[in-house]
Amino acid sequence: MGIPLSVYGERRVVLLRWRRARHGDPHLNYPDVDNRATRAPELAPVVGIQAGEEAVVRLERRAIDPNAELHVVSSDKGKVDVVLPADGKVPSGPHADIRLSGVSGGNPNEVKLEVRFGSATGPIVSILIVRCFSRRRVVMTPHLVTIAGPTGAGGIASTANVAAIMSHVRAIWRHCGVDFTINATVNDTLNFASPGVVSDTPFPGEVATLLSTNWVPNSINAYFVQRIGAGGTLGYGFSRPSSVTFALPNPGIILADRAGPAVHDTAWAGNDLAHEAGHFFQLWHPNNQQPPTEREDTWSRRMLMHNFNTQPIMSNWKDDNGYGAIGGSARRGALVTHKDIPAIATDRECTTARNAIVAGPY
Repeated sequence: MGIPLSVYGERRVVLLRWRRARHGDPHLNYPDVDNRATRAPELAPVVGIQAGEEAVVRLERRAIDPNAELHVVSSDKGKVDVVLPADGKVPSGPHADIRLSGVSGGNPNEVKLEVRFGSATGPIVSILIVRCFSRRRVVMTPHLVTIAGPTGAGGIASTANVAAIMSHVRAIWRHCGVDFTINATVNDTLNFASPGVVSDTPFPGEVATLLSTNWVPNSINAYFVQRIGAGGTLGYGFSRPSSVTFALPNPGIILADRAGPAVHDTAWAGNDLAHEAGHFFQLWHPNNQQPPTEREDTWSRRMLMHNFNTQPIMSNWKDDNGYGAIGGSARRGALVTHKDIPAIATDRECTTARNAIVAGPY
């Protein structure tokens, strides 16, 4: 049956859509799908999976009968295989979750997950590019810091749930084949001007002392403190290049439990730590745009490397990036991009990060 359409330039009819299979916190087995745009060089959505692991993605029926017979087929089962549905036949209904297995990794090994109509050899009606990555390990050392006053009295320790925060970091980065080895938590005690507070005024203030405390080489050192200064700072991230720029003794990340009324809950702190790790891997804010001209498009707000963790209220569908909200504001997403969209100079983040990890030191 023909469908009359007025077309100027180009018009795409999307029968099926690929997307993340869950809402809310990042998860080791539920990767975000890079479904931005349909332009070269990747004309289809892209998702990452780590070799030896499984991942679940959601297939939505958009402009096709909910009972149409569909089959998912891997173009190379030796690299990525379909675990569920076991026979490849997609269940009827508005959507179905597809479980994949990363069989053989590379940098990456790429396959096409084809959706075929009518049978496993029928015409292709949708494609998902699946990139299976070999594991690249990064070592991270958490520091739980107690800050006392000048005489050592009145010490206040960070109350951060370090294990849960680290779990968020691993869940975000696994889908680029980046795995974190988390060293044992180092318990640091320091005497600063005010109990519980790392002063950053005038900069660097007490930050330099903190970053030279029990610093562990060949790892990303993350210091958890109760507060940073008297303003609204919830965290700092100093990669190796930026630590040189600011004349600091070492690279490192500092996360505060709170800044005034703002409290770093676990999801927020985990996203921030994963974001700062991205800077260590030579990733920058989308298109390298900084306030007040940061990007505010829906793509950028989904990205881990967006400038701000909580997003301005738009009072429409743009307020939901798929990762929930905090205090009425949409949380920043956790997408580390796979595609290389020409208009975004900082795109293809997963490839950039993996290359930086190999090149080191980060």
